[in-house]
Amino acid sequence: MSTENLDLIRSKLAEIAADLTKDAEESLAPCLFSGRMGEALFFMYYSMYTKNDTWRRVAMERIDKVWDMIDQGFGFHTYCRGLAGIFWSAEHFMELGLIDDDARESLEEFDRYLAEKMLEELALKKFDFLHGGLGLALYLLKRRRTNPDLDKYFDGLIDGLERCSIRVDDDTVRWNALLDIRMGESGPNIGLAHGMSSIAIMLSKLIRAGVTVDRSTRLLTQTVNYILQQELQPPLGIARFPSLSLEKPNSPSSPSRMAWCYGDLGVGLALYEASLAVNNDIWRNKGLEVLTHSCSRRDLNENLINDAGICHGSAGVAHFFHRLFLKTGQPEFQEAATYWQQQALSQASYTPDIPGFAGYTPYAANEKLGISDYRGLLIGAAGIGLSLLDAVSDIPPDWDECLLLS
Repeated sequence: MSTENLDLIRSKLAEIAADLTKDAEESLAPCLFSGRMGEALFFMYYSMYTKNDTWRRVAMERIDKVWDMIDQGFGFHTYCRGLAGIFWSAEHFMELGLIDDDARESLEEFDRYLAEKMLEELALKKFDFLHGGLGLALYLLKRRRTNPDLDKYFDGLIDGLERCSIRVDDDTVRWNALLDIRMGESGPNIGLAHGMSSIAIMLSKLIRAGVTVDRSTRLLTQTVNYILQQELQPPLGIARFPSLSLEKPNSPSSPSRMAWCYGDLGVGLALYEASLAVNNDIWRNKGLEVLTHSCSRRDLNENLINDAGICHGSAGVAHFFHRLFLKTGQPEFQEAATYWQQQALSQASYTPDIPGFAGYTPYAANEKLGISDYRGLLIGAAGIGLSLLDAVSDIPPDWDECLLLS
């Protein structure tokens, strides 16, 4: 990237940081993906990059307010909007030495509660990574490093996944996810945010952690077999896989977007991570084929990229490719990351009467967004800032474990 563009990114990061210090309203949610803890994640990494402790103090203000809200009764449990994501962040900060280890005592008080909530969600067939059992499982898997008593819950995780799976044949299973909350429609979904790619990555993590290895390996194989069966034959335009599945009516006629949440990036990563967990070269080659093909997808309209946010925008795509480069060393991934970083810069715009931070306004087709969304990690300025740091910082972006990317 040119010196000029690097300077623009540094300037944009400073603008994001400055804007996020303004108007930190009391109404801001405490959560990781659209609230105070996501902002704290950005400010912690920005502080490490700038070597300016001012930004760490800003992060600590956010964290202290979150603890106050929990002390006052906040107890919603999910990963996206509740305690699991908040406590994942706290554990991450402790791993980096950014906050005192004493906070672990507070987490231990909630570990059993969140483990039981994970099992309850799965009993209701709610495996969703952001809003159901899998996000809770990611937190518990992180916590087991310092609380091995949690190991007893992972057999329950596999039990729950098996109970809510649908057997296709002896070697293949799938799951139904909620596709339309307004219509109550459910069906197969191979995406990362809400579907089977997240299941495959979580099972891969369990195997590599040495947890429920045999059961996880069997279920992973059955899951990957289903995902592979969804490959478009022949490829449909720019996409190798549909957004949801070939079983979804009209799904094959619509090319999947390129994003963290849905599409080929998540599927390719799931295949790649699964291959590493069980040493399967066929899966590895297919995953890299899908991901390498995605490097050539450069059109915003074709790829349905309408904003810069992490979830379904250009900064999310940029960071995804940066992480792939760190995993594989393949230069085409870093080249793609640089391209999408430049797109993320260009998508900042300043329109009177439209709220936004540092020029970034998240796109939501039919959803009503709150101020926490505009500021936050998943679709707002904090996440864009974390992604843009890739271009100028040598600090490992291990924050992206919260997105199943590491």
